[in-house]
Amino acid sequence: MDTLQALDKRITTTGRLQGIVKSMKSLSAVNIRQYERALVSLAAFMEVIEMGLQTALKEVPLPRHGPAAAHPPLGIAVCAAGSTNGSPNLSGSSSRHVLNHPPRP
Repeated sequence: MDTLQALDKRITTTGRLQGIVKSMKSLSAVNIRQYERALVSLAAFMEVIEMGLQTALKEVPLPRHGPAAAHPPLGIAVCAAGSTNGSPNLSGSSSRHVLNHPPRP
């Protein structure tokens, strides 16, 4: 049989663990909400990108007959999207590099 001190220590430890678990659950709930908001933002971003591509591609003449090689190349089109938020790999110096070094025909 455990002594009174040992039981008291176990009760205290259990209480602390419950506090930790409660904190972890709260943090998880906050993270889930952040990811849900990010998903909604991403969907809106994709809609804007798709509408922009549709608008841009309306102006591009497509070959209707014959092989594609029979038509002269129209040039190069670049669609670049940047961000000031998020991963540093998607903004900042990478964006400047893309803008300063466009692809060559």
